[in-house]
Amino acid sequence: MQPDEIKKLLADKLRGGELRAVIGYRRGTNPFFHRPLITSAPEEVEELDFSPLGVENLCNYITIEVRKRRSQRRQPEEPYKPTALVVRGCHSRALNVLLQEKLIAREEVFVVGLPCRGVIDPHKAQALWHERAATRDHSKVVIDEQGLFELKNGERVQLATYEEIADQRHDHCRTPNPLTYDVMVGEPVAEQPVDPDRQFSDVEEFLQKSPQERWSFWSEHFARCIRCYACKNICPACSCQECSLAKDTEQPVSADAKIRKTFWLTKETDPADNASYHINRALHLAGRCVSCGECERACPMGIPLVLLYRSLAKQVYEDYSYEAGMDPDVKPVMTRFSTEDREDFMAE
Repeated sequence: MQPDEIKKLLADKLRGGELRAVIGYRRGTNPFFHRPLITSAPEEVEELDFSPLGVENLCNYITIEVRKRRSQRRQPEEPYKPTALVVRGCHSRALNVLLQEKLIAREEVFVVGLPCRGVIDPHKAQALWHERAATRDHSKVVIDEQGLFELKNGERVQLATYEEIADQRHDHCRTPNPLTYDVMVGEPVAEQPVDPDRQFSDVEEFLQKSPQERWSFWSEHFARCIRCYACKNICPACSCQECSLAKDTEQPVSADAKIRKTFWLTKETDPADNASYHINRALHLAGRCVSCGECERACPMGIPLVLLYRSLAKQVYEDYSYEAGMDPDVKPVMTRFSTEDREDFMAE
């Protein structure tokens, strides 16, 4: 279906009471950054935008929406209404993880699949604009799947190719087309599959370093962490309502309770607690992270978190031949057992 047809379909479903809400992308006030569109108003659906600037993984919003809906009392005769969600290829894998873990049910979401050949790095595009454009007028900015352009006398002048402004975190993506969807925007893109045995080439390159060099690398990055928890808050796989890694050392069970819960880490940003936070979080994401890159995009300190989580994904793939979110009907890797599982890596 074409974008206009998708918009009309969603608006009609909202008017007819078939949808609760629509979650997608809309243009922001800054032409280099899109923002989420979350609406129940049919007339606002026209603001949906399916360009490569829609980079955010929106699956986090669906878990929030579903939890909110489940917490509200509903009359037995009230018809069930799912929420429409726009997902790209890797985002559909995150959705599959949520389905696998029963955090949402398939009937709770109407999936709008969005094929892509990658997404734009807004910061990179903005930097190249200010470097190469003849004007600072942001109304002249045009970004599409061909690259970055400046409007001059009604004509487009190319300032950068698509490859120059693409987000390189998606270079190893094996799912440019959504794996789960109800309707798809346009036609599937031509896939150039990444060889499964070469999909972790970035991790393999890093592993060429000695253990001491690797630890020094991560220690330096973890020391810069300010523990803002942006990586945790934006991650669709971080779905625990109470996180043992991101609270004070002790928390009362209730305001007047004498019993207190002990959590693992303090709120201090010292190197030991920072390292413990990131290492424990990486272990919690083993077999669940889909390398969507949201954590790294949200990090204000520029910590290469995708490399950390992909290191665990590589280990899970090699030990169990499993990739997160590829099939919503398969049990998560940490909850299933097979007699074919490797055992040679286990300590005796």
